[in-house]
Amino acid sequence: MHMIKRLLSLLIFLTLSLSTYASHIVGGEFELLHISGTSYQLNLILYFDVINGNPGAQDGNALTRIFRKSDNTPMFDVNIPFISQTRVEYFQPICSSGEVITDRLLYSTTINLPAENFNDPEGYYISWERCCRNYTINNIFSDDPANAGGIHAGQTFYLEFPPVVDENGDEFINSSPQLFPPLNDFACPNRTYWVDFAGTDVDGDSLSYTLVTPLSTFNPVALPVDGPGAGPYNTVTWREDLGFGVNNIMNGDPDLEISPKGFLTVTPTQEGLFVFAVKCQEFRNGVKIGELIRDFQMLVLDGCPIADPPVVRGKSISEGSYSNANFIERTFQNTTSDAARCIDIQISDLDANKIEYGFEENISFKVIALNFDPTDDELAVILPSKTEAKLTMTTPEKFQICFPECPFIDPQESDFFDIGVVAFDDACTLPLSDTLTIRVRVIPPTNNPPVILSSGNDVPALVRTEVQGAGKSLSIPLQGKDIDGHNMMMQINTVEEFDLAKAGMNFSYFPTGEFESGPINTTFTWNLDCNDSGLDFSEGLTVSPDGAEVVKQYKFEILLEDEDDCDYSREDKLEMELNIKFPDEFEPNVYQVGQSKLLESLRNEANLGTIINLDIEAKDGGTDTDNVSLTAIGSNFNLEDYGATFEDKTNQAGTITTPFTWSLDCDKFKLNEIDSFRVFFITQDIDACNLSNKDTLTIDFVIDTLVNLSPYLEFISPMVANNKVTTDIREEVSINVLGIDPDLDSTFLELLAVDGDKKISDFEFEPAKGLGSVSSTLTWTPDCENLNKLEPGNYRFTFLLTDGRCPNPATDTLSLDVEVNDIFNDPQLFIPPNVFTPDNGDDKNPYFGMYKIVDGQEVTILPIDNCEGVFQNITIVNRWGKEVYKSIDRDFRWLGEGEAAGVYFYQIKFSHTTFKGTVSILF
Repeated sequence: MHMIKRLLSLLIFLTLSLSTYASHIVGGEFELLHISGTSYQLNLILYFDVINGNPGAQDGNALTRIFRKSDNTPMFDVNIPFISQTRVEYFQPICSSGEVITDRLLYSTTINLPAENFNDPEGYYISWERCCRNYTINNIFSDDPANAGGIHAGQTFYLEFPPVVDENGDEFINSSPQLFPPLNDFACPNRTYWVDFAGTDVDGDSLSYTLVTPLSTFNPVALPVDGPGAGPYNTVTWREDLGFGVNNIMNGDPDLEISPKGFLTVTPTQEGLFVFAVKCQEFRNGVKIGELIRDFQMLVLDGCPIADPPVVRGKSISEGSYSNANFIERTFQNTTSDAARCIDIQISDLDANKIEYGFEENISFKVIALNFDPTDDELAVILPSKTEAKLTMTTPEKFQICFPECPFIDPQESDFFDIGVVAFDDACTLPLSDTLTIRVRVIPPTNNPPVILSSGNDVPALVRTEVQGAGKSLSIPLQGKDIDGHNMMMQINTVEEFDLAKAGMNFSYFPTGEFESGPINTTFTWNLDCNDSGLDFSEGLTVSPDGAEVVKQYKFEILLEDEDDCDYSREDKLEMELNIKFPDEFEPNVYQVGQSKLLESLRNEANLGTIINLDIEAKDGGTDTDNVSLTAIGSNFNLEDYGATFEDKTNQAGTITTPFTWSLDCDKFKLNEIDSFRVFFITQDIDACNLSNKDTLTIDFVIDTLVNLSPYLEFISPMVANNKVTTDIREEVSINVLGIDPDLDSTFLELLAVDGDKKISDFEFEPAKGLGSVSSTLTWTPDCENLNKLEPGNYRFTFLLTDGRCPNPATDTLSLDVEVNDIFNDPQLFIPPNVFTPDNGDDKNPYFGMYKIVDGQEVTILPIDNCEGVFQNITIVNRWGKEVYKSIDRDFRWLGEGEAAGVYFYQIKFSHTTFKGTVSILF
């Protein structure tokens, strides 16, 4: 094949080479591959434009970041080192003159994903950002960031992966898809371009492919200073002004498409450089577990020579000429020999007749399955040893494909299978092709299915046997035969899992599960002897609608398959449905005394702080007199942990009545965590063959709290006004503190705190308890030490009242403010007497003292001792200065004995001042 070089191609690449400031990373993707345990290999694969690439874009490492998908929280950074650089090969190297040269750059490292950090059900994602793309891309805006108003186009590489544990906390192992190397060939206008863009998955997960808009970067910088940002990510901007978009990526006819399995096709209509992205989603058991976005560019050049595609035709070997149709249908009987079960294939190409191709053309062909999924070996058997040739201008090339005696599809599923014979030439840049579809019907060798016989006769497909009561036995002889003489395999499958031996069942010959020569003979026996200690009929019992009969049912299958030439599944199946009926076995019954015996469930609502008392009764049903047992089980809690009591009783005759008592104490409940408690009351009897029948009463206890009215405090005392008391020193403060609870709950009263100018402790107050109400008295006699520099002293007594309602007791607080003052002495009230008349016989003013007569009583007029001053003494002198009287008694009485009438001078001394005056003695 001669490669045509055109000047236009050269001009395009000269233009491309001028874009030296862009990175020219043309594509790539992440891989996250499981190694062992929580160890993974993280790969970043970049595809680099060798011809036009900026070497500065080949970084020595790549700073990537892992995020939690549910909230975009960064988990940790991974700095992946550069490992290797390799060349991506052309599909047809002979077609290349260096128009496209791509290198594969591999960055790789090992990371650890511990389960305690990577268990979020929504999974995680990895990203890496790099700017900028080539500035000559035709279908998106990709301007130099230095240009004012330009729209940059960066690249963000993206991979999602699932948590490393499943919803049960078990290890969940997964490796991301590994994609095949990318296209390294250019496409040509008006010529179909195709490439298998799919990948593989080592876990066998399903992969699905779609075209999406490529991701861009947040900023037009080569590498973000702070590393990759969290999603969602920007996308590139399509040149919608030129008609491009995610649904018209290359303006092809047809445009760029990708099949769900990853086969990429396009017929371009114009030259240029076009960017696209493929999303690969990963599914396991129908559930999406991950995705990656693969980014790439396709170059379209008018550099492909004009060429004709090959032509493939076919015929049966007995036919004289080849059909010109692209579809033929042929049938091969099972009497057809191997040599005659063939199709002749002829491939021609007009290019072999052209001088510019040297009158020769290389062709090849392959076969593909169109309506079935074969293995590689299945299709390989129909191919000849030679599947390629060099055509000349003389004659077409002929091949022959032959089919095995067994069709690729079971004839019971389809009479035909379709294959495609695809012929290729060596046109540049991709081979042109033609396809011949062959619909083939191969009649397989005759095979009669095996049969299961009993006593020489066919048995029905379903055998139902019913045995009344125990102590019986059953025997069924069985034989497996195949009239074709094929080896056979007999198997026994239990439809509902049970132990054959414990059910009393036995086969004289137990199938080996391997193919063997026939006939296969065995006898099925069933022993229902209750006295056999190895038997157990107690599980899987059902009760007849009237409750009078207990039924035990066993289901299993006997399968017989032959080993035929084509290995198709041909089997005979005997379904066994065996029932034991135990008559007169009534179910016991459990119920709450006072409620209907037919109820299976009840609801009981109660409040905390109360006591639940129920009687649960159990008795055997019908006319039975079996012993019964009665137990209680909490479904989501332990009865004892929550203070519930119930005495389990076992194997007792007659009727059992057991009280259920539950004291709903506050300290055992956290209603913010659980407020509904389900209790199963289960009764069980013991019948013949140790069969047991059960009945269950379910009671849901819903625990709630009553509406709690808050308690309140008040002060009972005439001294209190607006919760405040004003008092003088040495005056007793006595305040009754009263607490009231409207719900009549238990209450507790205490002094919560005392705050004031000085620390005090000489008060009295006793905490008190009550039911509905409570009181206690605060008693305090303040003194001078409670003042601060003779200023009033301020004190606050705070009381707390708490009720006993659970689980959330209510409270009230009340504060009493006490202001303590010094005793006030009014100086205007201190008017001492200035004369007295001793011994004048009228008993009036017989002595000198600091008093006055009020209502016939002596009342002191001296200032009261207070914190400011205290009485110390009185001194009296005559007019010559001689002391005639002195006393330290504030209630002194001077009689003037022995003294002459006249004026005397006195001095009354307090600790802070002295009062002076005169007094006269008159006779």
